[in-house]
Amino acid sequence: MPETQLLFFCEEDRSVPVLEWLDELHDRDQRAYNKCLALIDRLAQLGHELRRPTADFLQNRVYELRTRVGNVNYRVLYFLWPKRSGIGPQPDEGTGDSKDRPGDSDLSKATV
Repeated sequence: MPETQLLFFCEEDRSVPVLEWLDELHDRDQRAYNKCLALIDRLAQLGHELRRPTADFLQNRVYELRTRVGNVNYRVLYFLWPKRSGIGPQPDEGTGDSKDRPGDSDLSKATV
């Protein structure tokens, strides 16, 4: 299976919340950071084939990556399109305009 392109949600100021969270996690808990980064890499490798216990469907095209370090559960939300995964908030179900779909102006490409 070809790798899945990951697109990360960007705020209007171009900040990327999940990457900022990972930076904070890196400073707080290196083991948890490594596990979360490995999950994101696994998502890039397996895309829609990723299943429990590593990933789980929530609702409305929203999934979560799942891991546990000690007694803390870590979750990273994502959503899927053919051969692409968006990591961040759920897109609006809106009109279908490009502004309502990640991958155009709302998400930026990033490598982890």
